[in-house]
Amino acid sequence: MTWRKNPRTITKEQFSTGTTIDGDRIDNALDDVVERVNDIPYGDLRKRWVPTTYVAGWTPQSPFCLSSDTPSPTSGASASSAGGVYGTHHWPWLRVLNRREEVADGTEGAAADDDTRVTNPYRLKGIGVPGVQPFGEAEVSTTDWQPSALPRGVQMAWTRSWFVENPSILDAIDLILEVDDPSLALGEEVFSNTFAFSALNQVPEGYPDVNSRDLVVTATVDSEFAREDRNMADIEVLRKGFVVGNDAFSRLTLPTTAGSDYQDMSPQVKNASDKMPSCTIKGPYIKLRNLNIPIHQNARLRVAVAIPSYLTVDALGTVMRTSGWNPNNDSAKYPWMQQKIHMAVTMLEEVTHG
Repeated sequence: MTWRKNPRTITKEQFSTGTTIDGDRIDNALDDVVERVNDIPYGDLRKRWVPTTYVAGWTPQSPFCLSSDTPSPTSGASASSAGGVYGTHHWPWLRVLNRREEVADGTEGAAADDDTRVTNPYRLKGIGVPGVQPFGEAEVSTTDWQPSALPRGVQMAWTRSWFVENPSILDAIDLILEVDDPSLALGEEVFSNTFAFSALNQVPEGYPDVNSRDLVVTATVDSEFAREDRNMADIEVLRKGFVVGNDAFSRLTLPTTAGSDYQDMSPQVKNASDKMPSCTIKGPYIKLRNLNIPIHQNARLRVAVAIPSYLTVDALGTVMRTSGWNPNNDSAKYPWMQQKIHMAVTMLEEVTHG
């Protein structure tokens, strides 16, 4: 029989055929009602959810600067993009494939004989893309984890994690990859990812055109019984294989002259003598909305963004992949420097009191 509310949820007194109805029982019933109304139990409330937005982002150091402005062991205008500037690094981006060469000496996992004890040879699962080998595969020996084939590049991942104390709902993930507008004067443009390959002969196998399809957004929940084992994590969101450039949120050009239609305010938006020239915000905007994914209590949620870093030349000097992530210049070694990253993760959290 289907459950339905009955008087027992309000009072212990039951008035029905065959029972007495006297003043004492009525008083007891009214006392129960007053007590319940004054302290409404959690189960009597309609569930109310309020959004909580977690904002994260990262602005990389400029891949282009003059050696006179930044400490550098080398000279020339491209010292930073060539890796010469002091402090050039890839943090917080990490290789998806863990390598013992990147583990600090003296810690477990650094020595060759420690590799058989690596819990996670790969930081993420299910994110393989064409053009980067291997596709999440590796062969294990008694001494080392080895790729199943010579890699033609790597994937880099930026991960944020949250501990969800109470049951919640993952509602939305908004990701913006901001780049400079090409209408900026020569030398002012810094973040210039085109999210496209230079030519058809550069695209990975299976690509119908030059548009990049190599950005991956994923959200996973760690296993309750093996939180540190990535193989046991549950994939809740996985978006891959889409044309990155199709999600661009602005293609407006900058006002470069005083007679531009943008000049409807004072002072003018653009002035050639300005120390800080204006810039139209543009770039891909990946919107994952209305996900409605329940996250259980005491869960660890991980949201990751993976980008490719293609091997641009082989041992003979032949160009392998040239794209917006790896332009045909010194900055090809630094795909994480080709755009700014903005991300917002929206969780719905239940109101339990107040």
